[in-house]
Amino acid sequence: MLRASTDDREMAQGCGIKFPMVSMGAFALGGGLGALAGLVGAAYLSIYPGIGFEVLPYALAAVIIGGAGSLRGVVLASAILGLIDNFGKVLLSQLSYSPVRAHGHYLGGPANGFLGNAIDAHPAAQR
Repeated sequence: MLRASTDDREMAQGCGIKFPMVSMGAFALGGGLGALAGLVGAAYLSIYPGIGFEVLPYALAAVIIGGAGSLRGVVLASAILGLIDNFGKVLLSQLSYSPVRAHGHYLGGPANGFLGNAIDAHPAAQR
């Protein structure tokens, strides 16, 4: 229903889908999952003002390496970067993980990410 409402709102409403309810439900689900992720993350990380500036480079590196259009690629990239970070801190503490070092060599490659899924601006644009 969400995909139908996003692609063609008028047709979805004509088929009986209540767009405002679907939109509100999707927003509420996304906000709830974000809050849950914050609660789980707070148990493992100490929270202080400015923590976003510490976590953002890791997330950005995972999205760049995994491919912005590929959820599986981003999950795979985040797992690999997490392993590089943890093993790098233990084995090579002076050469610990840096987001720029980790994906700097990859920027010359294709923009499709690990799994090769292309980034689409909007699904309706392909028609």
